[in-house]
Formats: sequence, C-alpha cells, structure tokens
Amino acid sequence: MAAVETGLAPADFIDTAARAVAACASLSLAGRMQCLAADGLLGLMAPESVGGLGLDAEFAAPVLEAAGDGLLDFPLLETMLSARALDEALPQLAEQIIAGTASITIAWSGAAKLHVEGSSFRLDASVGKVPHLDEVDWLLLPLEAGGAAVVSMQSAGLEKQQDIALEQDQAVWSAQLRDVVVQSSDILPQEAWSQLQADAHPLRAAVMLGAGEACLRTACDYVSVRRQFGRPLAAFQAIRHMLARSRLTLDGVRRAIQRSLWPVNARNMQSRHAAFVAASAHCAAAAEAAIQAHGGMGFTWDVPLHRYLRRIRMLEQQGNAPAMLDEIGRLVVAGLRD
Repeated sequence: MAAVETGLAPADFIDTAARAVAACASLSLAGRMQCLAADGLLGLMAPESVGGLGLDAEFAAPVLEAAGDGLLDFPLLETMLSARALDEALPQLAEQIIAGTASITIAWSGAAKLHVEGSSFRLDASVGKVPHLDEVDWLLLPLEAGGAAVVSMQSAGLEKQQDIALEQDQAVWSAQLRDVVVQSSDILPQEAWSQLQADAHPLRAAVMLGAGEACLRTACDYVSVRRQFGRPLAAFQAIRHMLARSRLTLDGVRRAIQRSLWPVNARNMQSRHAAFVAASAHCAAAAEAAIQAHGGMGFTWDVPLHRYLRRIRMLEQQGNAPAMLDEIGRLVVAGLRD
C-alpha cells in the first residue's frame, strides 16, 4: 500500500493505536497479540503479499509511541520488525505473525555461530536482552557471519533463563543454543537483518518517547491540583521551568525521530543513532523530572512514574546507547558522515 496513493499519514494511526493499547491492558499475551492483529498493527510495515499494510517505518512510530505511553506488555517492536523481515524467507510465518496466530521476539545482544555440514545447518549461541522469551513461539537472532536465523522455541538444545533487570513489568531473558538444527529457509540474508537493525533504533526511541510523554502529562496534571503554601505547585517558577524544559526536550526528540525516518534518510544511520541516543537521555530526564515534581510520593508504587523510567532504561540497554554515543562521537571527531 503506497501512503501517497491512499492519502495516509502517520498521525492517522495515533487514535487506533491508543485504543488498541488500552484494550490490551487486561489481556494475556495471546489476547494482546490477537487484539493488535485485529487492528492491523502487527503487519503495518510488512508487505501486502503476506497480509501487511506495506507502509514505511515512519508510520510505525506513533503506534510504538502509544505502546510506550500505555506500558504495553507485549513485544510489539520485535513483532512489527520481524513480520517485515520474514516476508521473503518465511512468508507463511510472516502471515501467521501478522494474523496473530504466531508470536516472535528478537535477541538484541549476542550472535549465533552457524555450522554448515552438507545440507545440515546447526546453531551455537549465547544471546540476551530478549523480551517475552518465555511466552513466544519463535526467536529471531543474529548470526556472527551476518544475517539472522529464526528458531522455534520448541527446538532441542535451546535453553532459556530469566535475567535480573530493572524492568519489573516486562521480563528480559537470555538463551543458550547448543547444536540447534535449523533449515536453510530459516536463515535471513544480511540485507534483511541490517534493515531491521536500522529501523529498530528510531522505533525504539518512539517507545521511549511515549513513556516520557506519559510521565510529563502525569506531572503537569499533578502540579495543577497539588497545593503547597496555599498555592498550586504549578505557580512556583522552579516547577514550571523544570517541566517546560522537559516539554522542549521531548519535542526535540520527536523531531529527531521523525527526521531519521524520512525516506531521504533511509541510509543515514548516524541520524537514526542520534535519535535513539537523544531519546535515551531526554526521555529518562523527563521521567526523573516528573518523579521530582511528585516529591517523595514519586518513588512509591502508588505513582507509576518509576515504571516508565524502568521501561526507558531497559530500552536504553537493549539498544546499547553508550556504545552508540561513542560511535557518533568517533564519527564527529573524524569529520565523517553516513
């Protein structure tokens, strides 16, 4: 589906995504998957040939922002990226993922060694930073030699272990693969994996932006009604300035994400890395400012702000923001651009 031909804009998906995320709140992971599939969100970026909408990554940003705003407990980023990446190698699986009858996640750290012996393909790997590994049907993981592989969670030789993480709403897992058998059709080419990684950075930033926006909105509502010394907290200049800075920085993050996803920037990895690094810093700062605006109550379980901060920090780890910042700095110092 060509966005120009249909007149669609990314903003057209905001309300649908917000309603879908809200409807998922009380459902199981399987129920959330079916709910999101019914609204056509899982296959938003996948080609029409496998049942998707065939839209660019910029259309996925508002959907993932809504997921971050609603603390959606579902691997939506991983599902949307995988559904598109599998369209040529495993079209039937891509169709099942889009229809909500099969679930998948992605390993964001580590890589597998592929052993080829005649017509036999086997994997050995230690991978981590995998969300929802205990509840999905398939795992997509990178290969040391380039590309990626899809592995069934029922495969012999695959063991999973839950990691200790800041995020308490969404568990993170690691996996060990020992002599796991895969088919040649389960191997994705380097081009498909590179495209997936390129889009993951700004789209992950969109999830973080949604979390930051939720924190800022909560803080603004609170300081408008909370009174101290006979005046609303919003009447104090220090509070207004702190939240105004958060507003400005989140607007800057939004623009950075949008620019990085423009078709003209499709090969500009520096722009996409910068959007993610900016989201890592400023969305976390907005969450921290919201906590501060709530005073001591901001750290309690009665106020969900720390849950958003935990989600932002988890996404920062998945994307390896420190290493990305170092790479951007190296390119700037060297005077290089993508």
